[in-house]
Amino acid sequence: ETSSFIARMLDSFGLKVSTGLAGTGVVGTLSRGTSGRSIGIRADMDALPIEELGQAPYKSLRPGKMHACGHDGH
Repeated sequence: ETSSFIARMLDSFGLKVSTGLAGTGVVGTLSRGTSGRSIGIRADMDALPIEELGQAPYKSLRPGKMHACGHDGH
């Protein structure tokens, strides 16, 4: 569900979207200008089989699933 949501959002922003990479991977490509340079931004959207006990507004909505790996974006 998460990768489908991300793909829809990237598409709505006008990016070229590729899906299904390594199963649930999503790549959004934004091309502007004629430069051959590029920037890569990576974000993880995996979950671990852990019950999240906190009450933060971004708490997992899935019982027994938590994004707790500590590296959300690169």
